[in-house]
Amino acid sequence: RCLINKSIFVCADPLAEEETVSFVLRHISIFMREIAYAAGLIMRQVRGEGLVADKKADGSLVTEADRRIQTLYTRVFSVLLPGSVLIAEESFSPEKIEFAHQVLRQTRQERFVWIVDPVEGTKEYDAGSKFYCVALVLLEYGNPIYTFIYGPEYDVDGNGSVFFESV
Repeated sequence: RCLINKSIFVCADPLAEEETVSFVLRHISIFMREIAYAAGLIMRQVRGEGLVADKKADGSLVTEADRRIQTLYTRVFSVLLPGSVLIAEESFSPEKIEFAHQVLRQTRQERFVWIVDPVEGTKEYDAGSKFYCVALVLLEYGNPIYTFIYGPEYDVDGNGSVFFESV
């Protein structure tokens, strides 16, 4: 009844779509762990490439890892929960701050909203420190239903060391 194939999500009827959403929510910790782990791999890859950070209009840093991870999130989250809204730090600049506030106020009207920071601790990441992480939050009608913070540098066994995970 539902088909997920190459970033295309199609459901023949609303009931099937709701069953898919229910499945995703029952297994959200697995999905979030895998998404965060993929983000960690991107961070390590970018760091290994020696890419430096750029400055945004407000003077804060943005890295190639931020950009690549945000692209990953945009693709994956739209397939995982179709119609969900993504609010990512790199989407907003000082000129767009009022728009960001409007979006945040509207989160109670949207069924699912992802709030993410692709690289929390960008300065530390850019400086070569291990004190950075992936931050992911999933809201349902404005209420946090899942939070995941992952520190790639603390993943000593490949199973995903987690600073914080809540359902």
